[in-house]
Amino acid sequence: MDISKEDFIRLTTEGYPITLRHDVDEFYEMFSEFVNQSQDNNFFAELNEGVVLHAGMRTEICKMLYDEGNVTILSKITDKNTASLTGEFKLREEFQILGHACLGVLYFCDLYATATGQSTQLGNSSKKSDIANNKKYNIWPI
Repeated sequence: MDISKEDFIRLTTEGYPITLRHDVDEFYEMFSEFVNQSQDNNFFAELNEGVVLHAGMRTEICKMLYDEGNVTILSKITDKNTASLTGEFKLREEFQILGHACLGVLYFCDLYATATGQSTQLGNSSKKSDIANNKKYNIWPI
């Protein structure tokens, strides 16, 4: 998966624009199954008025919601100077985990867009990808 910093920031702050071809609850179930059935990631998804992504010992990392034509990602992390939310991970680790969770949400949205005949948002940028050569972390089966 290729994505520039600019596209990552735009899609995680403004949301991933997509039209659902399924009921919103079915969309949430599809995403939850995508996360939970893969043995290649370190996340657990839970349906809860959207989909809550957990890492580690069920530490809530973020929540994925569909709202007004966009898939949005909500997080309790608000400030780079805030202490760790749970104490399970160091703050720097929480930022990395959140980033990987966001990539997983964006990747799923791209898969859904492709499967439903819509234009995708990833890999379309003429800017250099910042993660295409990431060998340190392999948290999602991409």
